[in-house]
Amino acid sequence: MKSDLENFINNILPAFHDSGTIDMSEALRQVDIMNKRRLIKDKYQGKIKERADDGRVYVYVNRKQIIAQNIDELYSKLYEIEYGKETFSMADFFPLWMCWKRDNTATCGRTLRIMDEQWRKFFCENAITQKPLVELTSKDFIDLFRKWTRKRELTAKMFNNLKSICNGIYSYAISELEIVQYNPIKGIDMRQFPMKPPANNDDNVFTADDRKVFMVI
Repeated sequence: MKSDLENFINNILPAFHDSGTIDMSEALRQVDIMNKRRLIKDKYQGKIKERADDGRVYVYVNRKQIIAQNIDELYSKLYEIEYGKETFSMADFFPLWMCWKRDNTATCGRTLRIMDEQWRKFFCENAITQKPLVELTSKDFIDLFRKWTRKRELTAKMFNNLKSICNGIYSYAISELEIVQYNPIKGIDMRQFPMKPPANNDDNVFTADDRKVFMVI
């Protein structure tokens, strides 16, 4: 029997190619989903039971019964528990948000490039970007902002640019996906963070209009 991955490569991927709609990032995303679904099947193999009265299938996860009409539906529920959007981190949301902004707003290519550069430089190596967004607190961002500013290496303008990326991700997660209920950054007193005096030249920084575009939903 062919694996999900083999089926994707041999059947689904050529169909995308023939239709002219192939997108390698989407193809890789689908491969990742299939790999994760296979891991779920392996993890719960032998643990899934069938109810004698109505034939529904179920399994216990952390002492909670997860029940479904059939095995495929149950695997879908288990996928959401293990890998669903509520487990998504800032690192997961950033590329989704960037694609959404590219396709649904008037954000220019220059702004998108700068956002990507700043993400790679200031966010990628921070542990906060790997935690589920729903678990992040104001204290997490206070610690991040202190790390950025403690040596007075950021101007206020650059700091606002980076903060706008955080706020943009939250706006997307709240208004578009309805994953979280509030933005923990909103209640932080930004006056506590020391800034570097502005220089005459501001490379790779966003204008006030750029930052407004970030927040468009």
